[in-house]
Parts: sequence; structure tokens; C-alpha cells
Amino acid sequence: MQPVHAPQNAVETLIDILLAPITRLFDIQQQTVWISYLGALIVAAVFYLTSRRRRKTSLKGLWRYLFPKRLMRHPSTRLDLKMYLYSSLYLAGQAVILLGGMKGLSAGLLAMAAPVIGSGAPHAPLPGWAIVAVPAFLYLALELGYWLSHYMLHRIDWLWEFHKVHHSAEVMTPLTEWRQHPVEYVIVPVVMGVVSSIALAIVQWGFGPDIELSAFWNPSLILFAFVATYLHLRHSHVNLTATGIWGYIFQSPAHHHIHHSTDPRHFDKNLGFCLSVWDWAFGTLYIPKKGETLTLGLFDEHGHKDELTTSASLWTHMVLPCQRAWKLIRGRKTPEASSLPAE
Repeated sequence: MQPVHAPQNAVETLIDILLAPITRLFDIQQQTVWISYLGALIVAAVFYLTSRRRRKTSLKGLWRYLFPKRLMRHPSTRLDLKMYLYSSLYLAGQAVILLGGMKGLSAGLLAMAAPVIGSGAPHAPLPGWAIVAVPAFLYLALELGYWLSHYMLHRIDWLWEFHKVHHSAEVMTPLTEWRQHPVEYVIVPVVMGVVSSIALAIVQWGFGPDIELSAFWNPSLILFAFVATYLHLRHSHVNLTATGIWGYIFQSPAHHHIHHSTDPRHFDKNLGFCLSVWDWAFGTLYIPKKGETLTLGLFDEHGHKDELTTSASLWTHMVLPCQRAWKLIRGRKTPEASSLPAE
């Protein structure tokens, strides 16, 4: 009789989950890999040095700019650290489930569509233009999936209650990226996965089901270029801005700062991830203007801070959105106006 390995595998999986807050810092497949934070630090340092022009600079001044005490000691930052630890554990467990569920979705879509659109092209040598076009197409699909899921989180009232957790930050650091509710962690990857799978199915239909998406083709390489440079600065005090035509293409850190603003003019704006093209296409783009002063956090219609902004409790940020969303679903209340996007 062969030995049973299931318990051992379960234990190994549990250990992997418990170590996730540390191991994800060294996983090249994760946007939390240490290289990405180093890249963001370098970009921020270069931005600081170039923006000061002829003014005096020093290592002490650079350190104060990169790690300002008012942000490092803020209660909102301490909550972000708790959120990072929780999200690392949660996402490691969620990945085991979601990756298994999404696997093979493209093939399933092709099988269902075959009676209508045919079985697609046979496997054949790929044209040279496809080397650039295919990864660009797949990456645009990934961005569209993110934009669509983000739009849903803002425009569907009960989903907005969960997304408020992310918008509750009064100050932003790279860890604010992980200030998210478990419901959001499910919605975003599922929507992105479905849109990306549809795009991949189109590619497989056009170029043949046996197409090999090599590392050179992988749109993840495009994403890594963003992750390794300025992605983590989206949630930071570094006001790096893309203007002119570049502002219509790239989602700069300043674009995302606008997204977190409590100014009603900025609600529902800049929903993209690394690119602005879908915001541009769907009318949700707001190009940052020079000299704009932003206030972050959640406030009600009377100007009072929402409980999600005043509380540094992880429990509050997990439970309160559920209570509010359930009341909305049951029709007992209207959405809290805590920086609620305008209708």
C-alpha cells in the first residue's frame, strides 16, 4: 500500500500560508517582491533630486523626504502594516482556491463558443507583428479587467462599502495598497481573470489552440516593468505626475492620489491600474493639475470623519463594511456618504 501524502501536503500548504508575509517579499511573481520596493525607492529619490533643481540637497534631506516622520508614525500607517500581515495570510489561502477555479477557463470558453465561431485557426508559425501585438493585447485586457472591477467597487453601493476600507487611509504609504477587505480581494482577481481569459481565448482562437505563450510573450513582463519602477508610488506622498499625452496613457502616482481625494470633482476618477487608456476611453480620466491640495480619508456629508478613518482596528475594518453592506442589500439604509462617489 502506498503511503498517504495528503496530510503532509496540507501541513506544507498551511506552513506556506503562515510564512507568506515574508516569502512574498522574495517571490518574483508577486508585486511585493523586494526588488519592486527598491525600484520605487530609486524612482522617488531621483524625483526628489531632480525636482529640487538648484536647491541644496543632502542625504539627511533625502532620507526625510523618503521616510517622513508624519507618515511613518501616523495611526493610518500602523493599520496599513496590520493590513499587510492579514492580506498576506489571506491571499496565500485564497490563491489555492482561485487558481484552481480559473485554470482552464480559456479552454472552456473556446469549447462553448466553437459551435458559433468555429474551432479557430490551426497551429501555425506566428507572424512577426504578433510578438508585440499579442502581449500588448493581453495586457490591455488585464488593465480592462482591473478598470471594470474597480468601477464596480465604486458604482455598486454595497460593494462600495467594502472598497471604503481602502479609501479610509488619511495618509498613504506603499503598504496602503494592501488596505483591502477580503470581499475586494475576491471581486478584483475574479473579474480580471474572466476578462483576461476571454482575451486569451481570442488569441488561441486566432493563432491556434496549441499556441505557446513563452516568457517573451508573457504580458506579466509588461506589468513587471511598472511594478519595478513606480507602481508602489501610487500609494505614497511622492507627487510624480504624468502630464500632456503621457497623462492619457500612464496612470502616474499623482493620478491615483486624485483617486483618493475627498473632493467631489475627483470621485470615480482614475480607476486604472498602470495605464490611463481605459479611463480615457470611458470618461473617468482626471489629469492632475499643478498646485492641487488633496485631503484623504472618508468623511460624511457633515464633514465628520467616518469610523473607518478614525479607527485603527483591523476588526472594525473587517466587520463594519459587512454590516453596512448587509443593511444596503436589505434596503434598510442608503450608503454612508463617506466620500461616496456622486451619482
